[in-house]
Amino acid sequence: MKHAAFKMTPFQHCMNPIICIGWSDGIFKDEELDDLKSSAIKLASWFNISEEQAWKECHELFQHISNQLSSDSRFIYLKVPISCAEIHKNLQSEEGRDYVIRFMEDQATVDGKLTDDERQLISMYSTIIRQGGESVGIYV
Repeated sequence: MKHAAFKMTPFQHCMNPIICIGWSDGIFKDEELDDLKSSAIKLASWFNISEEQAWKECHELFQHISNQLSSDSRFIYLKVPISCAEIHKNLQSEEGRDYVIRFMEDQATVDGKLTDDERQLISMYSTIIRQGGESVGIYV
Protein backbone atom coordinates (compact mmCIF):
# COMPACT_ATOMS: atom_id res chain seq x y z
CA MET A 1 0.00 0.00 0.00
CA LYS A 2 1.40 3.41 -0.97
CA HIS A 3 1.15 6.28 1.51
CA ALA A 4 1.14 9.99 0.87
CA ALA A 5 4.53 11.64 1.27
CA PHE A 6 5.25 12.74 4.80
CA LYS A 7 7.97 15.35 5.13
CA MET A 8 9.55 15.30 8.55
CA THR A 9 10.78 18.37 10.34
CA PRO A 10 14.26 18.24 11.90
CA PHE A 11 12.58 17.75 15.28
CA GLN A 12 10.57 14.80 13.92
CA HIS A 13 13.73 13.22 12.54
CA CYS A 14 15.14 13.31 16.09
CA MET A 15 11.98 11.81 17.54
CA ASN A 16 11.65 9.10 14.88
CA PRO A 17 14.30 6.69 16.26
CA ILE A 18 13.11 7.34 19.82
CA ILE A 19 9.52 6.46 18.91
CA CYS A 20 10.53 3.44 16.85
CA ILE A 21 12.77 2.04 19.60
CA GLY A 22 9.80 2.28 21.97
CA TRP A 23 7.61 0.55 19.43
CA SER A 24 10.10 -2.17 18.51
CA ASP A 25 8.15 -4.72 20.56
CA GLY A 26 4.90 -3.73 18.82
CA ILE A 27 3.38 -2.21 21.97
CA PHE A 28 3.51 1.29 23.44
CA LYS A 29 2.90 1.14 27.18
CA ASP A 30 1.81 4.10 29.30
CA GLU A 31 5.24 4.52 30.87
CA GLU A 32 6.81 4.55 27.41
CA LEU A 33 4.41 7.29 26.31
CA ASP A 34 5.27 9.31 29.42
CA ASP A 35 8.98 8.92 28.67
CA LEU A 36 8.37 9.85 25.04
CA LYS A 37 6.58 13.04 26.02
CA SER A 38 9.40 13.94 28.40
CA SER A 39 11.98 13.40 25.65
CA ALA A 40 9.97 15.52 23.20
CA ILE A 41 9.75 18.38 25.67
CA LYS A 42 13.49 18.24 26.39
CA LEU A 43 14.42 18.11 22.70
CA ALA A 44 12.10 21.02 21.88
CA SER A 45 14.64 23.45 23.32
CA TRP A 46 17.25 22.29 20.80
CA PHE A 47 14.91 23.34 18.00
CA ASN A 48 13.52 26.51 19.58
CA ILE A 49 9.97 25.22 19.45
CA SER A 50 7.37 25.30 22.20
CA GLU A 51 6.44 22.23 24.22
CA GLU A 52 3.00 22.38 22.62
CA GLN A 53 4.48 22.44 19.10
CA ALA A 54 6.88 19.62 20.01
CA TRP A 55 4.08 17.38 21.23
CA LYS A 56 1.97 18.26 18.15
CA GLU A 57 4.82 17.26 15.82
CA CYS A 58 5.44 14.15 17.88
CA HIS A 59 1.77 13.18 17.61
CA GLU A 60 1.81 13.72 13.82
CA LEU A 61 4.87 11.49 13.54
CA PHE A 62 3.32 8.89 15.83
CA GLN A 63 0.24 8.78 13.56
CA HIS A 64 2.40 8.51 10.45
CA ILE A 65 4.42 5.65 11.90
CA SER A 66 1.24 3.91 13.02
CA ASN A 67 -0.22 4.17 9.51
CA GLN A 68 3.00 2.85 7.98
CA LEU A 69 3.26 -0.05 10.41
CA SER A 70 -0.31 -1.12 9.79
CA SER A 71 0.63 -2.01 6.23
CA ASP A 72 4.39 -2.64 6.38
CA SER A 73 6.21 -3.64 9.55
CA ARG A 74 9.55 -3.09 7.83
CA PHE A 75 8.99 0.67 8.15
CA ILE A 76 11.11 0.90 11.30
CA TYR A 77 14.06 -0.83 9.70
CA LEU A 78 13.89 1.09 6.43
CA LYS A 79 13.07 4.68 7.42
CA VAL A 80 14.76 5.26 10.77
CA PRO A 81 18.35 5.05 9.45
CA ILE A 82 17.51 7.96 7.13
CA SER A 83 16.32 9.97 10.14
CA CYS A 84 19.55 9.08 11.94
CA ALA A 85 21.56 10.40 8.98
CA GLU A 86 19.45 13.58 9.03
CA ILE A 87 20.18 13.96 12.76
CA HIS A 88 23.91 13.75 12.08
CA LYS A 89 23.64 16.25 9.25
CA ASN A 90 21.33 18.78 10.93
CA LEU A 91 22.20 18.53 14.61
CA GLN A 92 25.79 19.75 14.62
CA SER A 93 26.23 19.60 18.38
CA GLU A 94 27.76 16.38 19.70
CA GLU A 95 25.87 17.08 22.92
CA GLY A 96 22.59 17.22 20.99
CA ARG A 97 23.36 13.96 19.19
CA ASP A 98 24.22 12.34 22.52
CA TYR A 99 20.88 13.52 23.93
CA VAL A 100 19.01 11.77 21.12
CA ILE A 101 20.99 8.56 21.72
CA ARG A 102 20.39 8.74 25.46
CA PHE A 103 16.66 9.27 24.89
CA MET A 104 16.61 6.18 22.63
CA GLU A 105 18.29 4.17 25.37
CA ASP A 106 15.89 5.55 27.99
CA GLN A 107 12.91 4.68 25.81
CA ALA A 108 14.19 1.13 25.32
CA THR A 109 14.70 0.51 29.03
CA VAL A 110 11.68 2.31 30.49
CA ASP A 111 9.95 -1.06 30.89
CA GLY A 112 12.92 -2.36 32.91
CA LYS A 113 14.46 -4.55 30.22
CA LEU A 114 16.49 -4.22 27.06
CA THR A 115 15.78 -6.80 24.37
CA ASP A 116 18.39 -8.03 21.91
CA ASP A 117 16.43 -6.34 19.09
CA GLU A 118 16.42 -3.01 20.95
CA ARG A 119 20.14 -3.34 21.69
CA GLN A 120 20.92 -3.98 18.00
CA LEU A 121 18.74 -1.10 16.82
CA ILE A 122 20.29 1.32 19.30
CA SER A 123 23.77 0.26 18.22
CA MET A 124 22.98 0.76 14.54
CA TYR A 125 21.11 4.04 15.02
CA SER A 126 23.80 5.43 17.35
CA THR A 127 26.53 4.68 14.82
CA ILE A 128 24.68 6.56 12.09
CA ILE A 129 23.87 9.49 14.38
CA ARG A 130 27.52 9.81 15.44
CA GLN A 131 29.27 9.03 12.15
CA GLY A 132 26.74 10.06 9.52
CA GLY A 133 24.79 8.15 6.93
CA GLU A 134 27.75 7.86 4.60
CA SER A 135 29.23 5.36 7.07
CA VAL A 136 26.54 2.88 6.01
CA GLY A 137 25.78 4.10 2.47
CA ILE A 138 22.95 6.53 3.29
CA TYR A 139 23.29 9.94 1.62
CA VAL A 140 20.91 12.70 2.67
